[in-house]
Order: sequence, then structure tokens, then C-alpha cells
Amino acid sequence: MADPDRRTGLPSELGVAALVVAASLPLGRLFRTSEIGAVAIAASAGSTAVAWGMRRFRAPALISALVSFIAFLWFSSLAFFRDSMAGPFPTPESLSLIWNVAGEGIRRSQTDAAPVPAATSFLVLAAFAIWATAWLADDAANKLRHPMLAIGVTVPLFVLPGTILEGDRRWFDAGAYLAGAMWVLFSDERFRLSRWGRVVGLGSPGWRPGLAARIGVIAILVAVVGTPILPGFSAPPGLRGATGGGDRVALNPLVSIRPQLNGRALTEVMTVRSRIASYWRLTALDRFNGTTWTSGPQRPELKLGERQIPAQGTSAQSTLVTQQFEIHNLSGPWVPAAFEPVRVEGLRGIGADPTTRTVIISNDMRGGTDYSVRSRIPTMSFEELDRAPRTSEAALAQYLLLPPTAEIARVQGIAEQIVDRADARDGSPFRQAVALQDHLRTFDYDEDVALAHNIDDIESFLVDIKRGYCEQFATAMAVMARTLGLPSRVAIGFAVGTAGVQPDEFEVTSRHAHAWVEIWMSGFGWVTFEPTPRGDALIVPRYTTSAATPSNPATSPTPSAEESPDASATESAGAPERFDENVATGTGVFGARRLFQIGTLAGGLLLAALIALPVAARFRRVVRFRRAGTPQDKVSARYLDFLDWCAAVGLGRGPGETPIEHAQRLAKASSDAGSTLQGLARIGTDAVYAPVNGIDPATAAKLSRDARRSIATGLPPRAKLLGRIGWAWWRTDPEGGGTPWSRMRAARIEP
Repeated sequence: MADPDRRTGLPSELGVAALVVAASLPLGRLFRTSEIGAVAIAASAGSTAVAWGMRRFRAPALISALVSFIAFLWFSSLAFFRDSMAGPFPTPESLSLIWNVAGEGIRRSQTDAAPVPAATSFLVLAAFAIWATAWLADDAANKLRHPMLAIGVTVPLFVLPGTILEGDRRWFDAGAYLAGAMWVLFSDERFRLSRWGRVVGLGSPGWRPGLAARIGVIAILVAVVGTPILPGFSAPPGLRGATGGGDRVALNPLVSIRPQLNGRALTEVMTVRSRIASYWRLTALDRFNGTTWTSGPQRPELKLGERQIPAQGTSAQSTLVTQQFEIHNLSGPWVPAAFEPVRVEGLRGIGADPTTRTVIISNDMRGGTDYSVRSRIPTMSFEELDRAPRTSEAALAQYLLLPPTAEIARVQGIAEQIVDRADARDGSPFRQAVALQDHLRTFDYDEDVALAHNIDDIESFLVDIKRGYCEQFATAMAVMARTLGLPSRVAIGFAVGTAGVQPDEFEVTSRHAHAWVEIWMSGFGWVTFEPTPRGDALIVPRYTTSAATPSNPATSPTPSAEESPDASATESAGAPERFDENVATGTGVFGARRLFQIGTLAGGLLLAALIALPVAARFRRVVRFRRAGTPQDKVSARYLDFLDWCAAVGLGRGPGETPIEHAQRLAKASSDAGSTLQGLARIGTDAVYAPVNGIDPATAAKLSRDARRSIATGLPPRAKLLGRIGWAWWRTDPEGGGTPWSRMRAARIEP
């Protein structure tokens, strides 16, 4: 009969896999769609299965890690790049794709803010994190037999998402994680209890709800019910941006500002008093590498607090405008100001970067800070800017740099078509910039679009999607401007805000986080353009509209910026709008086709295991017998081989069962009267405890063959098949570890 301990118990590997899946649940809040759930289940199951197999093969840690990594590459190829595979096998193209998207994911993780689209680059990184965590947790729980270490390995995976973004079901995530942890702990205790052998009156340990189980269930219920009432449970995450905590808004220019736009909690950032409506600029991003816009080194060398500094590269007439700022919730080193600031009063340690004119404070901005800024606002008109010549200054060459890629070339073609349709190909640089702005303002404003600002997404935005929020509009226009030879950069800050209680007062909230474009015009310096067709609190510059055409001054904000922004223009004429299946519609990469591929992967792994079992069993037997040097060792190896076969057919030795007791039990289930089985048991025992003389390996081999034949006559076909394919080794206890020979010597027969 089969071992009741194995028959009633659940594999401890299943508990580890469940723990890793539960630890992966909070990752869902970092994505806009739910593909990560399927990724977590598939990656956790695959990694745990590979770890289980390597443990059964007694593979060294280095080999096990290498095989697990190779299996992950196979998993990633099948799950994400099935078209690049040659049948069930990855190709060099598959590996190249994995490498490239992993690199892209690392770069985008530094620039995009959660929640992010379920792009392949992010899913591959998430799958690797889950796979590695599952492998480490399984190794700790089932090889090292250290359940607390296994749980500790999964803590970063479970905790990290909560430091980035709030979740709607934290109580469920916490309950599932605690349940998985309890499962791992109970599995380990059950394993340790089973090592004691059978306890009189209790039988083998099972999963009946004893005292420990009841205590665990009560602990989980207390955690699920009591956690929401703990202090700080409902507070937002602590990592808000570059600096700051709580509700302070730290707008990192390297991070997507979309969470600020559609965040559920509206934060009051500042109150501004100014006689003109303007954008409250923080900094400018002037470098583009094809993946993201970044800012060059910023040095606060211009001392704004000591005297009024000269304007940057402009000879046009201008007006000095004073703004009074009262900061409520804003952190970071950048000081909001209307562009171009020339003096700041009320702050210490203030300086401006000579190139971007970003105002930088030595200490972070804090709530309750009051200061005033004097800015020079150029007085410009369409006609004056239209006469500005194309610049040839060498110092501005850095604002034309773009990576030499095919995507950039295609974007350049799009920009040239836009200026051609506006009859601006041979026109002034300003007319070309206006043509780009006006074209983009025919798109739709949509804060829920799943796009970032890398060159691939910019091309999709211009050609197919044609909808987005300020990041897409600003970055697309800046790239197109550079392809036309117009020095450009992306400005980051806040829109005007809503009208305050007092005249000339503006209330600015996190909802007004914004990005726009600055293009250099000779004689005027950096000129603001507004390509985003959002209808609230945005300013379309008057000078971008010819005097012969009605303008939209937009010098004052709309009554409320909390209302949903309306798309101020309709879709441009032409072909119907096309959406990318995986990005725009949110169906994701783990649809029906991906589930089929996962099933194919599981079937392939099962087939490979069926093929590998006989080979592995044969290899193990060969190694075992070759390393048996003395007659005692050869007899011990023969007897251990017989025990493996017995375990495969469901008749292995029970905990605490002696070889003689085992032989007596086998005799009842076989056609043997007991002499062969008991003879084999005695010679196996003698090989360990008797003198060397008189030990005959040939006799042990004959007794082993006869014993197998006598037992096999009463076995069902399934048991016979398992014995033949080498299931024996996989059913033996992994507790011993080490090489087959070291385990054989350590596991010599107990009396």
C-alpha cells in the first residue's frame, strides 16, 4: 500500500508557489490592466517546477541556478515572443528580443510613473522578478528547510508596490499573503513532524484543523479585519517623488506626470498672485535618447537674490511681471516661476541654471514658504516672430540632437508632411513651429491612453493613436521640431490654475501638472508653444495666431480645473483612427492566444520531463554503482536501488520502518512467501553493520531481481509504468541532499 503520508499531504512546493503568487498581487496596482496576474501564476509555477526538478536531480546550486535561468528564457520566449521561436525552441532572435525589452524596461522604469501600461518590457521584468523570487523561496523552504527565510525572500516583492502607489484592496492582498505564509509554515512543521515516524494513536500527520491551524486562521482573520483600522493604513504611500513625504507633491521631471493629472486625491500645491496668467515653470528637459527626455547637469550659478540678471538671448521688448507665491504642498529643488525669471526675493540659497534658467534652491521647497519672483515676459506678435531667421548658433546644436534611428526618420517624414500641408516648408522657423502646434491640437486629449514618451510611442501617437495627454503632445512636438532643424526642449511645471478668491489670484493643484514646448527663435530666445488640446487652465499663446485669424487668448483660467478636461478639437481628417491591440484597447499580451502558449509550454515541460525521467534514473543508477567500490558499498547501492523502485510503485519504506518490517509488509502484497524479501533486507542490513567478509554483491543483485518480479505480479499497470520510467528517484525523500553517493552512505539502513 502507498505511504499514507504522501497520499494525504499536499506538496510543500505548492505552498511556496501560492506564497509567491500572493506576494505578486500588489504588483497589479503598478499596471493599468490586469495581465500581471497571469504572469505571476505562470512564472511562479514554472520557477517552482524547475526548482523541484533540480532538487530531485540533486543538482548543485550553481547548476540549478543556470538551468532555472535557461528555463526563464524559454518561458519568456514562449509567453512574449512566440513568433521568434523555432517550434518549441527559442532562437537567437528570441534571446535578442528578451535582452532588448529588458533594457527598455529598466530605462522606462526610471522615467515612467505607475500605473504604467502593460508593455512587454515591464511584463518581462516583472516575470523575472517573480521567477527569481519563486526560485529563492523554494530553495529556502524545501532545500534549506528554513520557512522564515522563504517568507522573507518574498517580502520585497510584496512591500515595494505599496511604497509607490496606493491600492484599493490592500486588506485582500495582506490576507492572501498571510495565508500563503501560514501555508509554508504549516508545510514545514508537518514535514518535521513526519520525520518522527508514526505516533501511537495519532497516525500520520495530516491537514486536520488542529490547534495550530485554528490559531493560524484566527491570526489571518485578525490581520484582515484589524489592519484597516491601524494608524496610517489609509495614508498615501511614503515615496512620492524625488523628495518629500505625505501629501507634498514632488514632481520629478524624469517621471511621468500622469498620476498627478488623474490622481484621486487632489492636492493644493500653491497659490499665485500675478497680474498676468502664465505657466509656473519648474525646469526644462533638453536631452532625448530615444527613450526619455532628461535634463543636463544644472548648476545654480546665477544668483537671483542679489541682483536682477539679464535675459537670455533676447533683444525684443519685454514686460517685467512680479508674482507672489505661497507654497502649500510642494517638494523638490525647483522653484516655480514664470519664464524667464530674473530675480527672486524671500528665499535663501537661490540660483538659476545659466542654460535652462531653472530656479534651484539649496534646500527643498516646503509648505508655508512665501517668496516673490520678477520675470521678464517678452512682448511678441505673430508678425514679429515670423521675421525671425533660422538660427546658426553653435551653442544651440545640442538642442537639435536626436538618435539616428529609423523611427526618428519616420517622425521626420511626418513633420515634413505637416509643414507641407500648412505651406510652411519654405516659410520661417516660426511658421513651421506653429504648423506643428496647430496639427497636434487637432488630436484628442485623453489621460487614460497607455503611452509613454519613447520614440516608438511617439510614432504610434502621431500615426495611429492620435490621442494622449501633455507628455505625448509636448514630446512629440519637440522631436518633430528638432527633425526640422528647430532647437527645442520640453518644459515641466504647472498650468495657470483656477481663479482664486482675490483678483489676480490663482489656485494651483496637482491637477495642473503640465508639460509644454519651448523653441528657440533668434532675437526672442526660448518661445513657449502649447500643442496640448486640453480645455482647462491652459494658455494658447496669442502670438501663435496671425492677426488675420481670430485668436484664442486664454489669458484667464476656466472656473474649475477639477472638471474632466474636454477634447477641444476633433480628430484630423484622413484614415480612421487605429489602435494598437496591446496598448490602446488594454487587451494585453496574455489574452486567449497567450494562454494557449502557456498551455503549450506546460505540455512541453511535461513531455520533456517524461523523456528525462528514464534517462535521469538510468544515469543515477550508473553513477551510484560506479562509485560503489567495496562489496559493502555495492550491496548498499543494490538495496537502495530496490528501495527507490519500491517507492516508485507506492510501496516505499514508511517513516521509522525497519528493513525487516518493510520486507514483511511487502510479502503480504506479493507472491513471495517472504524468504526473498527478508533475505534482501538482511543482506542490506549486513552490508552496513556486519564484517566485510561474507558480503556477496552478486547474491544481492539476484535477490533484488527476484523480489521485484514477485512484487510486480500483483501491481497495477500504472505502478509498473512508474517503476520502469524511473519515477523512483523522484518519489524518494529529498531531505538528505548532496550527491547520490554521499546520500547513499549517509542513508545506510537503519536497524
